[in-house]
Amino acid sequence: MTGASRESGYVDNWQTGRTVTQCNLRMLDTEDFSDVTFLVGSNKQEIRAHRYVLVSRSCVFHAMFCGPLAEKGEVTIPDIEADIFREFLRYVYTDKATVSTDTVIGLMYTSRKYALDALYSLCVTLLETSLTEDNVCQILEQCHGYGELDLEQKALKILTEGGKKVIQSSDSGSFAPDCAAKFVRSSNLRFKGGRHI
Repeated sequence: MTGASRESGYVDNWQTGRTVTQCNLRMLDTEDFSDVTFLVGSNKQEIRAHRYVLVSRSCVFHAMFCGPLAEKGEVTIPDIEADIFREFLRYVYTDKATVSTDTVIGLMYTSRKYALDALYSLCVTLLETSLTEDNVCQILEQCHGYGELDLEQKALKILTEGGKKVIQSSDSGSFAPDCAAKFVRSSNLRFKGGRHI
């Protein structure tokens, strides 16, 4: 709204015809009445939000802003990059997020950190539907770290049925010891030709 509009008494009725979700997203995007500043990622990028929305959606934010040791100033979050945190906030405000192969691991971590189970479930679903011989090692590592046993079993099945091709893939050498042990113990581990390794 321009200064002249304010002086004339004009009201910018942007809310008309919009859903609660659309209004929330506009408040996030414009930062109108935001009352908390996050310094996010290695570059400490500034992202502003609204305590009320955060507290209403996450028990972690509730403890952060309403508990006995409540945060009063800027909140530093060095372990999450700004693009992931912005997408996470979009979900917090609207129940919608763009979960893709580029964002899924970061959103999975962020949703677990801030106890947003519905977003975490979306991430697990994407991982389940995108399992291939090319990415199975990376996904196996992720589901192992989060205790996702069903996803882990699906990943192990693809891994063991893929045999030599998967073993020689670029990311299979980076297994954590626990994942490597599960891989070796699998009774289905065989090369494409059917010969046991």
